[in-house]
Amino acid sequence: MRRSWSSAAVGLLAATLVVATAAPASAEHWSRTDRVGDGFAGGDIRRLTAVNGDGGEDGLMVNVRVARLDGHQIKRAVLMIDTNRRDGTDYMVISRRTGQGRQLVLKRAELFSDDPGVRVPCRVMHTKWSPREDKIWIRIPRSCLSAPSETLRVGYTTESGHDSDWAPGAHGTFGRWLTTGPGQARSRG
Repeated sequence: MRRSWSSAAVGLLAATLVVATAAPASAEHWSRTDRVGDGFAGGDIRRLTAVNGDGGEDGLMVNVRVARLDGHQIKRAVLMIDTNRRDGTDYMVISRRTGQGRQLVLKRAELFSDDPGVRVPCRVMHTKWSPREDKIWIRIPRSCLSAPSETLRVGYTTESGHDSDWAPGAHGTFGRWLTTGPGQARSRG
């Protein structure tokens, strides 16, 4: 009997160690519902969700739900990424309608300034617009952010040329800070 208990204890301890060391790295998640009816038809943002990756190449993933998404109504959509650095290393992901479809550009810029920003090459950045699902997805790998920050927050705007909608809330507001590093997730108020 004694041998069974000790064998079981050793087995349980080994299983616990395997599970504890194999736990996946976590990512910080934030989501906010935006008021429907405060934007233009085809570009009225309903929900903004951001996931700051685990410190690896996951980077930043953003999901935007739009009431009756109409890519023809949205002339320009901009994801603003605030890195809390105050040194011009914030980012904008601009999706603009052109004659050939949508152009996607990543720029490093000081947000809400007259600075037009500097284009950052990023061939692996990806966006998908799905009018059928009323969703826009954006993925930016960490390798595209020349000054990767563990702390960031996002805001998103859709523009029709004469009208716009911003999420979360009023123009210029951002979601809560998402802080993450290799193998761990932390958040700041």
